[in-house]
Amino acid sequence: MIFIRKFFLATISLLLWIYFVVSSVILTPIALVIWLLTVLFDKNLRILHLFSCFWGAQYIWVVPFWTLNIYDRKKYDCRNHYIMVSNHQSFADIVVIYSLFRHFRWTSKVENFKLPFVGWVLALNRSIRIYRGANDAYIRLKEQAADTLSKHNSIMMFPEGTRSRDGSIGIF
Repeated sequence: MIFIRKFFLATISLLLWIYFVVSSVILTPIALVIWLLTVLFDKNLRILHLFSCFWGAQYIWVVPFWTLNIYDRKKYDCRNHYIMVSNHQSFADIVVIYSLFRHFRWTSKVENFKLPFVGWVLALNRSIRIYRGANDAYIRLKEQAADTLSKHNSIMMFPEGTRSRDGSIGIF
């Protein structure tokens, strides 16, 4: 019985990764077109980010046994900008945060910007690059964050710096 459960979960995981790759190949060009059509009049890229939220949230929508309840969404005042912080347990954190459908800029290690599709969309959305290990990493992050906030954009960060390997909260 345990083998059947593990096989089922592995199959679902494989199907989700295949879906992720196929949807990324389809949705990345759409994101590029949205960027091209809106970048001149949408200085904060809110339309592109809204599309990115749809892109992220749809992964929750396609899995029939996943449910997501968001409470107190109205407490987030769209007229203000925030520094939002979350622990990072898995890749699911990203799609859950996108499901908030609130405007923000991700912070992400610079290596993620080199990934096909995901990295390209991070760059299109003007996400903040984190240069881990660089002598001036903190200064660069602080400058980018200050610039982002001065333009009335919120920031979303995982202060632990990486996903948790065992589910526990790491050091910020």
